[in-house]
Amino acid sequence: MPIPNYQIWAEENETPHVCELNECKGLDAMRFHALYQGESMKSKFPADAEFRMDPDFPDNTVLADTLNNIDHVIIGSERLKSFLEAQGAAELEYLKVTIRDHKGKKAAQYFIAHPVGAIDCIDHQASGSVFSRAVKTKVDKLKRLVLRPETIDPDRKIFRVSGYPKAILVREDLALAIGKAFKGIKFKKLAPKTK
Repeated sequence: MPIPNYQIWAEENETPHVCELNECKGLDAMRFHALYQGESMKSKFPADAEFRMDPDFPDNTVLADTLNNIDHVIIGSERLKSFLEAQGAAELEYLKVTIRDHKGKKAAQYFIAHPVGAIDCIDHQASGSVFSRAVKTKVDKLKRLVLRPETIDPDRKIFRVSGYPKAILVREDLALAIGKAFKGIKFKKLAPKTK
């Protein structure tokens, strides 16, 4: 079976005036670490987790199918959740979160679409990885994201990259299907590996 191509789920939805959210309230640093490591969160995720619309963006109130946030997570609508389930993305957990408007009132219920089982797949030399001084296994930045394809099960449709929490990768066929079904959700192609 040929190794499929993957794309990066872009962190920002391009819908005009889409919500910009503050940090998740109710989720502490330890649980965020577990989230970024791809650990199952079903039994650890707080029932009162919520995001509030960022007061620095008072005009951004549109509840699109994904919402912009600073936590490197996919915050998706019920419609997106149903779509991903229908696509057979079995490696996802859906963690309920409340979205509050600028006045603190409940605006909607969304889900963090959480890929379980992060994959250690970065070619660090080709990527020009710069590691964190505090956490030796965490990549702070890289010149480009280059993968070691032999580490990835081609059946995986979506996964988080181990050590680099900014990157959630989506198999190209799923990325194309999402792009056709939803406005504002974008994906970035990976840079080609140079010799």
